[in-house]
Amino acid sequence: MKILLIHSDQHRFDCVGANGLRGDVETPHLDRLATEGTTFGLAFSTIPICTPARASLMTGAWPTRHGSYCIPTSELNRAARPDLPVLTRLLADAGHRVAWTGKFHGETEEPPGPSQGVEEWIGPGTYAAWREQQKLPPRRRDGGLFGNVDDGCPPEKSALAWQADQVIRQLEERRNDTFFIRWDPPEPHLPCQPTPAFAERFAAAPIPPWTSFPDTLAGKPAMQKRQVRIWNVEDWTWEQWLPVVRLYYAIISEMDHHIGRVLAKLDELGLAEDTLVLYSSDHGDFCGGTGRWTSISTCTRTSSACP
Repeated sequence: MKILLIHSDQHRFDCVGANGLRGDVETPHLDRLATEGTTFGLAFSTIPICTPARASLMTGAWPTRHGSYCIPTSELNRAARPDLPVLTRLLADAGHRVAWTGKFHGETEEPPGPSQGVEEWIGPGTYAAWREQQKLPPRRRDGGLFGNVDDGCPPEKSALAWQADQVIRQLEERRNDTFFIRWDPPEPHLPCQPTPAFAERFAAAPIPPWTSFPDTLAGKPAMQKRQVRIWNVEDWTWEQWLPVVRLYYAIISEMDHHIGRVLAKLDELGLAEDTLVLYSSDHGDFCGGTGRWTSISTCTRTSSACP
């Protein structure tokens, strides 16, 4: 069987329209997948931290077994144990042509390549050089990790559009073969940088607070309160969080649009009925939930539930 895995980064479970928890999120193509297929309402990440969660996907093991516990910038970081089997190698040995576009976060000692059964890997860093060739300005970073609009970039040349273009090409080139194609968008992980066409949809949206907002964190571990102070978001109101949440909604909508392009290509190539399409994320996100920023440090439903 042909397999297409779309594995995003830090996508909240409640930010898929089909899950019926946020009526204002726009994900028609993910909703189509949910409607035509199966959803798992109690799917949780093994750990709400990118690298070890991705190591679990690759090895099928809990962090306590594969040994990866944090991201590469942490002193606790290390890749998964090299003696464990990995998903891509197993599928390649079973006859799949394996291609990968998007994020790799050091979850294995070696990046995706022949030793892991991957015949083609296109990392997200390649986009910057392509963007420069298109004579587009570099993406602004003045919003820091809080994000900003990717001004000056048309939606068809955004990072997500470019990634989808690579996946579509990989599908076309392997259409007559048994394949495992993996797309790992770095989105909607912070900083969210939607193009103007999608940011404008939510620029004035009256998005209601998350059900976990506000939270005084009373009686909870001190590290949770410390995280709020580190991010300088202590005592933020929902009005202060709204610009950040609107960017989050916008980049999810933009990602969904390009997922739709990939699904349309499957239909066009006549592969839809013979391809298992999977969508998930490495973990969830707070994005203002409980008054906090990112998923690291706390295993809650918000940070651990996967769409």
